[in-house]
Amino acid sequence: VYATQTWYLDADNDGHYVSSQSSCASPGASYNLVGGSLGDCDDGNGTKWQSASLYIDTDNDGYDAGLATVCYGANIPAGYISTTLGSDCRDNDAAIHAPVQYYVDGDRDGFGSTATSLICSLTATTGYSTNNSDCDDTRATVYPGAPELCDGLDNNCNGQIDETGCAVTCSNATGLNTTNITSTSATLNWSAPVDPAQWQVQYKSVAPGSKWKDVAPAPLPAARSVTILGLTAGQSYNWHIKAKCGNTWTSYTNSLTFKTLKNSSPSARSSEINITQTEESIPVLRLYPNPSRGEFMIDLRVADSKNEPANFELIDVTGRTVYTGNAAVTNGLLQKKVIVSPLLSPGVYMIRVKSGNRSYVSKLVYEK
Repeated sequence: VYATQTWYLDADNDGHYVSSQSSCASPGASYNLVGGSLGDCDDGNGTKWQSASLYIDTDNDGYDAGLATVCYGANIPAGYISTTLGSDCRDNDAAIHAPVQYYVDGDRDGFGSTATSLICSLTATTGYSTNNSDCDDTRATVYPGAPELCDGLDNNCNGQIDETGCAVTCSNATGLNTTNITSTSATLNWSAPVDPAQWQVQYKSVAPGSKWKDVAPAPLPAARSVTILGLTAGQSYNWHIKAKCGNTWTSYTNSLTFKTLKNSSPSARSSEINITQTEESIPVLRLYPNPSRGEFMIDLRVADSKNEPANFELIDVTGRTVYTGNAAVTNGLLQKKVIVSPLLSPGVYMIRVKSGNRSYVSKLVYEK
């Protein structure tokens, strides 16, 4: 051949070439003399050549979960659409595409408060309800139609306290046990048939001369566990608890002993976040739902009726702050709905709330 010819780069021979050049002989094995159409987004796959921004629609309901650049062939591939009816909050379920309003059920008794939240679910998930008829959303034994207990509370929300025929009397905690023990923290757990007016938990080292420390502010009446932080590695501790029934405190339970780990393994250390001992633990700070899928409520109740600004931060296992926000304490109460980025990695995080000169921390499990 003495004349130059146009050679087309089409490695997969699908009739869509990437580039061309003129030469007397073929520039390489991937070139041929058949032109076809210019443009191939995947020249190693003969079934794909065109690239476009398509809407993601995994459940094929016509609603999308965002845009993606897709390389495909003659037809739009399954899981994508070129036009959309709107955004989809759950693209793996064709039965739902828009969030539904539910009521926060902080004590998880099936009856919600007046606080609302939008959740992408056709049924109320844990920590939420379809009604807002609970007269006290901090106590699981108080809700419309609940058995009336002899505990100084209006359990059935009928406006009467301990009416005739009330059942179980308020008593101290039983079934004490300790879980989630690390080198610096432990979770104290207990059982109780009814909520008292207040709990008081104390702990101390078994070392001679050690004094009892109050877990303050005390856990909420509906609480059945509390996590203490800032413990010493390889140290044995005692803890006990008492309950306030009406206006009278019970005696403290017999003490239960546990021992912190001597040395955390690298994996254990990675799951702990260093919190200073000046910070107060879970008793007054609740997060719900927990585990969370990215949307949750912060509920903080301080010891007195303060009014002051507050801020909060979400901290990952490396101690890095990944989310911050502002809030306010009004009459001793802070309630804030938080929606974190869907790009956040699943795992265990700490929420630290700062109000005045105090900090409060609690653990949050984030799931997708």
